[in-house]
Amino acid sequence: MKQVLVAIYCTDKNRCDELKCSLGKAIMDIDDELKKGNITFLSKNRLPNPNVMKATDIKSANIDDGINIFKDMLGIEYLTVEQHDAFNRDQNLLVINGPAGSGKTIILLAQIIKVIKSDVDNINRAVLYIFSDDNISCKRYQDALDKAEISNEVIADNTDSPRFILILQKILESNSRVVIVRISSLLCFTDNTVFSQLMERNIHVFIDDLQGMMSPSVNRHRFPELDLLQIVRALTNCVITCDFTQSYYFKLPSYRKRFYSFLTNLPPGTIVTLSLNLRNTSDITDILSKMREHKILQVHKKEREILTIPMIKHGHFIHGPPIVVHVIEKTLEKDFSVVIGILNVELDKLCKTDVNKIGIVYGTSKQNKEVIEERCSVFDNNKIEWCDIESCYSVEYPAVIVLHDITNLFKDLPSLYLQISRARVYCVVIIYNSNLNHDKSQFERLNDMLVELGDSVRVIRYA
Repeated sequence: MKQVLVAIYCTDKNRCDELKCSLGKAIMDIDDELKKGNITFLSKNRLPNPNVMKATDIKSANIDDGINIFKDMLGIEYLTVEQHDAFNRDQNLLVINGPAGSGKTIILLAQIIKVIKSDVDNINRAVLYIFSDDNISCKRYQDALDKAEISNEVIADNTDSPRFILILQKILESNSRVVIVRISSLLCFTDNTVFSQLMERNIHVFIDDLQGMMSPSVNRHRFPELDLLQIVRALTNCVITCDFTQSYYFKLPSYRKRFYSFLTNLPPGTIVTLSLNLRNTSDITDILSKMREHKILQVHKKEREILTIPMIKHGHFIHGPPIVVHVIEKTLEKDFSVVIGILNVELDKLCKTDVNKIGIVYGTSKQNKEVIEERCSVFDNNKIEWCDIESCYSVEYPAVIVLHDITNLFKDLPSLYLQISRARVYCVVIIYNSNLNHDKSQFERLNDMLVELGDSVRVIRYA
């Protein structure tokens, strides 16, 4: 046995208090350490980590009354040297490249807060673009801005035309210092009117998770006519975050070609790269690293070097529960009883504890999702959030249950990578096939990858 967990619980009672000694308590305790950025720094028995610095030592993050943006407003106690470098970049256009969990969004949020809070005349405004079909993704940004006492509101693109004029009108009419624009289609990016108007008014532009723009479901509209490079190069006062790996290697060749052109033609010095994973436990980082490496190493070395694609490195060694992968090999068609059974066991285990939020990240048809959700309605809906894979780029949870229907996913490996990366501490994956006519070889390729993951996951198979 390679992994042994020993729990010692001392009490003067004749039974265990599950609220104090439970899986849920362990998840939330570990999550607290991760959210604080408690990376290995210094102790009596070890030297300081040269890649880490205290948030309070970042002088440029200190604003009025000695308040530190990272520690006091974002709850982050330590940052990596890479993050420090990204935060201190003073340039008109900055692209922050990094894998899931490397702290891109934290730097972006800190930049937004700095722009607003350092303005003594209270005239600075910012627009933040995120790529999502629902409002779940917005909550993280709104919570941070609310804590910093910065007025904000969310607006969404819609099916009306022309989108870009409607969005521009809403932005200019808003009285909030920060406007979060939720994008579900690239149609609003097909005209430079919005950005030229924002630049004329000296409104700062932030774009989080640009790889969401490269999603097949998002860019199915008029993507060939979109000159993303022309739009981005025209921006000033702009910060963009992106995971180049998801954008480039996990997409169709036509998208990769266009994105390669975009990256290689950005102005020199525009890109800063992060590589250390800070969000997920060391166990989840192991899996993400192997999945990422599995895909990246299939691409020519010269292209990897040009695009500065980083592997995922450990930013800490905070461990958590092992990941369990349930593989249902029988085609389910319309009978989801096995999936529902596994899901109910997990929800029963998590909802009875103090885990404050459980994300169910699904990659299945809307119809199948509704069937499964209805059978799980007995649980506390205040704790459970259902999130479509195409809307999950900016969400994260202490505990995640992944529903991975290989019938409906565009690419299994990148989709599974994205779904798992949403979990900070605890992750259970349920893989199944709901189509009798589905290509069986896709299941075989997925099984090959699970074999490569080795001891990093515990695989349970259902014939």
